[in-house]
Amino acid sequence: MFSRKGFALAFCLAALGMAPVLAEPVGTVCEGIEACSLDWVPLEPSLWFYQTGTTHDGVDALQSGPVGEDEGTGLATTIVGPATANFWVKVSSEEDSDFFAVVINGDIVDALSGEVDWTLVSYDLPEGVNQLAFAYVKDASSSSAGADAAWVDSFVVAPTGSVLINGGAASTGAPIVTLDLNWADGSERVTRMRFSNNGSTWSAWEPVASTKDWFLAAGEGYKTVRVQFRDIAGNVSAAASDYIKVDMTAPTGGIVINNGQWITLSRDVTLGLNWADAGSGVSRMRFSNDGATWSAWEAVAPTKAWTLSAWGVRTVRVQFIDRAGNVSERYSDYINALT
Repeated sequence: MFSRKGFALAFCLAALGMAPVLAEPVGTVCEGIEACSLDWVPLEPSLWFYQTGTTHDGVDALQSGPVGEDEGTGLATTIVGPATANFWVKVSSEEDSDFFAVVINGDIVDALSGEVDWTLVSYDLPEGVNQLAFAYVKDASSSSAGADAAWVDSFVVAPTGSVLINGGAASTGAPIVTLDLNWADGSERVTRMRFSNNGSTWSAWEPVASTKDWFLAAGEGYKTVRVQFRDIAGNVSAAASDYIKVDMTAPTGGIVINNGQWITLSRDVTLGLNWADAGSGVSRMRFSNDGATWSAWEAVAPTKAWTLSAWGVRTVRVQFIDRAGNVSERYSDYINALT
């Protein structure tokens, strides 16, 4: 990806990382990118400056200061993750020679050169303390092109978060579920959250909480729930989502004792079983000799060894349950056990 810039870019960024300059007040700098909740360290030899002539938001932005050959100018800050850093950038430089670069935790994660109009860039920051810097750097040649500068506007550290439906269950038999929620923010306190079943209509903002009961969209099938988080500065996270399959239809099934024979000379019999479920799938079954006392639920199987309760005409009953918790009606068969 990097051709002519090679060592020059790496050298300049390494120098930037070791050369903080505190001569210029940072307040004006942070106002230019609307990010005064972060501590910004300007980096030598020439500082970025506040201006109103070239902006994305129509108000103000930062512009890189003039730099010479093999030099660069940048700003650095510390962000606690997980978080997402978003900002707008514009570049006017000699293509493949002079670059706007973004460095996160010592790694070059982006480099733009040539004529680049306002572009929104976004970087996911891992958990922990992250060092983020951006810089405009020039190579060793004396040539230049365009305005020989870069601009940055509207730097936002957005919250991140996640949602888990019913503890990560694959299916449910009820339209109301429990959402488990997590969030984090690199610079501000997260205070609000909101939800959506379709990604376009959202609930009202409400105080954050680690759990919430939520009604899914009507009907059966796969349902998705989305959540957004907002911090005290008004920054809104990207939508996080999870999905679950709604199955409110009970399974069906059947039972046959000893392959349908009418008579047995033993109380020990073999049950033949079948089941069907178009939703979440049948997972377990249970049995009863009297319809009142039932065996424990067990994994479904096509046959089952069973002992009748007594001699004479005896009935065995079975029920099936699917993964969403829907229980079938009772299915039964009978046989005459002769002594």
